[in-house]
Amino acid sequence: MHLTYLYDPLCGWCYGAAPALDKMAKLDNLTVVLAPTGLFAGEGARPVDERFAAYAWHNDQRINRLTGQVFSQLYRDQVLAGAASMFDSAPATLGIIAVGLRQRGKEREALKALQIARYVDGRNTSEIAVVADVLDQAGFADSAARVRAPDEALLEIYRNRIGKSRQLMAAFRMVVSPRFWSATAISAAWCAAMPCSAALTDLLPSFRRRDRSFSAGRSMNYRQTLPGQH
Repeated sequence: MHLTYLYDPLCGWCYGAAPALDKMAKLDNLTVVLAPTGLFAGEGARPVDERFAAYAWHNDQRINRLTGQVFSQLYRDQVLAGAASMFDSAPATLGIIAVGLRQRGKEREALKALQIARYVDGRNTSEIAVVADVLDQAGFADSAARVRAPDEALLEIYRNRIGKSRQLMAAFRMVVSPRFWSATAISAAWCAAMPCSAALTDLLPSFRRRDRSFSAGRSMNYRQTLPGQH
């Protein structure tokens, strides 16, 4: 079986679903492939002001109650309350893709390292330098070096990966929003019957049905604004 996991590294619900993803990755005869959506990159990126920080923290506490995943005070103080910081998933997405190019099958490990760095250690993974440092510490030195100075080949792969994810979402009429919950990731093989949703229900019984839905209200027409792009 093949499961395509649609995600964004700055999506709190994706972080909340991480334990389920770990369990699914251990299932026999199941291949999990990460598909970055660029939900919070390009036009989806935004400055972190006081209002947005309060909104994000409120949602994070809800995710914590439902999943037990930690959103630390360090994260609140150093990321959400950081002066002139951005909420931009492009750097972290680029880092995960760079890891996958160098070490196939390690993207999920890179995603997990970046999520822990952000939500537990309070490091701003919207910054290229931070992403590179996290990858270095996680044992992905070659990928970290490439992220620090991204070449056009890496940027083109980044654009293509996100483009393919959005094509998949469009094919299934999926509209993303800030409440996008990646744990309802669609498998190309299972899309007709949606059994992946049932599997996740078994793995995360604490989630209520209303938290397994997509919300309308956000365009999928994003521009990517990584270095070297216009």
